Amino acid sequence: MPQRGTGFLVRAVFGNHRILVIGILGTLAGVTGSVAAVSEGSGVLGLLAFLGIGVAGLFLTLGYVCTAASRREVTRRPR
Repeated sequence: MPQRGTGFLVRAVFGNHRILVIGILGTLAGVTGSVAAVSEGSGVLGLLAFLGIGVAGLFLTLGYVCTAASRREVTRRPR
């Protein structure tokens, strides 16, 4: 019995364009929150929280891009 790879799960999670938007927004929120935490002199916990949000957003964005790059290219019909 052949094993089913994780390709289906990866495409199901990262294959939607909404993941790209959420990833970009998360990355921007992490960067701006980290800059604000440093400028305000916030504690380490606040800084790490925003850095974690930024890393999670970057992970989602890169996951979408890698999934979109590995899709089969659709051949165009001649006009």
